[in-house]
Amino acid sequence: MGADCHPMFRDKFEKELEEHAGKPIEITIETKSKLVNESSSDTKKDENGILQSASDAPATITKILPPVRRIPFIPLGYQLSVDRRTIRRNPSLSAFHEWLKIQTNAGFITRQETVSMIPPVVLSVEPHHAVLDMCAAPGSKTSQMLEVVSHIAPGKKEPEGFVVANDSDPKRAYMLIHNLRRINSPAAFTSSVDAQFFPQLKGFNNTDGINEGLFDRVLCDVPCSGDGTMRKNPGIWKFWNPLGSFALHPLQINIAMKGATLTKVGAYRFFHKLFCNFFAWYILFVMIVQFLILQNSLSYGSLSSS
Repeated sequence: MGADCHPMFRDKFEKELEEHAGKPIEITIETKSKLVNESSSDTKKDENGILQSASDAPATITKILPPVRRIPFIPLGYQLSVDRRTIRRNPSLSAFHEWLKIQTNAGFITRQETVSMIPPVVLSVEPHHAVLDMCAAPGSKTSQMLEVVSHIAPGKKEPEGFVVANDSDPKRAYMLIHNLRRINSPAAFTSSVDAQFFPQLKGFNNTDGINEGLFDRVLCDVPCSGDGTMRKNPGIWKFWNPLGSFALHPLQINIAMKGATLTKVGAYRFFHKLFCNFFAWYILFVMIVQFLILQNSLSYGSLSSS
């Protein structure tokens, strides 16, 4: 839910949302066909190469549950109880589906994975902060942070903070602009630069005479192998290789280093990536942190001016 919503709309909006969240309804859910043995004569393979019975139609089950529920650890966060396909197809959810589309187009709701809501919460963005999202597209995390800095303090005519949303791919940057346009905030700036070479914007000198970065908060949601999405995209299994994540390590190191140079001393930087392979995630994460610490201990000046 947008944090910059006008109080008059917020009261009505929260009342409508709580009505959906607190009213259990009967929902019919389609389940996938059960897996069968390869030796069975009546089998076929689906698009992901998984064996299924050729004669079995998708089964359905009926549950009684509220369409949405509040997420306790995310302010103004709610989680859908059913998937997107069920919301579109279920007649009992048609009113809720239409309500979701209207509120999303108006910019009052940003729909995203629950796990992607966590980095902006951990960063603890405040209205006066200068924020950089280095790998921003498609813009769900950017929208979450933009809603905070778009707040206009009493007696002010415009927001004090801002968000710079960057993505190296021009096509994804265009999609980023399209998604941020819903919020209609003057505090949003977009760029399309390789995050490894993001320009060193002029900040201010600290007491030691070292030029600090400009940003109070920097989010580095670096490119990763994407194998953490296997739960919703099982087709990744066909092409998965443990070396895929290690091949991205140099790029992740470079983005992490650049993010460190762009961050003010005493500010926060959040480094985020999604892995299914815990062993690979642990090794890469430790390597990146150790590399940053080593570079900082060798020369703070080189870390701040590279």
